[in-house]
Amino acid sequence: MSPEDVLEGLSEIAKRIEGCRRCPLFRHRTRTVPGEGSGDSGIVVIGEAPGKEEDASGRPFVGRAGRILRSAMADAGLDPGRAFITNAVKCRPPGNRRPTRQELEACRPWLEAQLRILRPRAVVVLGNTALDSLSGILGLRTTIRELMDAPLRAACPWGECWVLGAYHPAYTRFNRRVPEILRKTFERALKIVRGD
Repeated sequence: MSPEDVLEGLSEIAKRIEGCRRCPLFRHRTRTVPGEGSGDSGIVVIGEAPGKEEDASGRPFVGRAGRILRSAMADAGLDPGRAFITNAVKCRPPGNRRPTRQELEACRPWLEAQLRILRPRAVVVLGNTALDSLSGILGLRTTIRELMDAPLRAACPWGECWVLGAYHPAYTRFNRRVPEILRKTFERALKIVRGD
């Protein structure tokens, strides 16, 4: 698929997400947050759900957690615009609570459609919610801790890919090592996509 076809496919999915009413979150959203980036690096990043700033802007990871994430990506040598950054859930849960199982399941087809178009070589999941959603697509049986220690080679519907795990950047308030862990995770993801 050409880069133009990928961007056109992602744009079509984003339009369909705007009209989504698969779960009650549509009642509370200001804007949907389908994701952004070209994905031409071969890397997709999956977070949990949009927060207040993301809901207002329609862009993923634009608040404090986003600054930590994008800084870690840049420090690893990855241009954030060349990855595709998204969330397991495309609308903000009220009060920034964790998405429910129903909400994750309702949004999972959108995430799967994005992944099928992007065909990433490496998928970085940020936290357990992102892992739960991806596991529903790939049938994974692992934990974030295990993925942090060793990436997992998975048979993905679009071909072989690697799944890497890290703490969500919002977890920095509990663990000051999160930015360093994120940087190392993205360095590892870049090595995978480059075949190092």
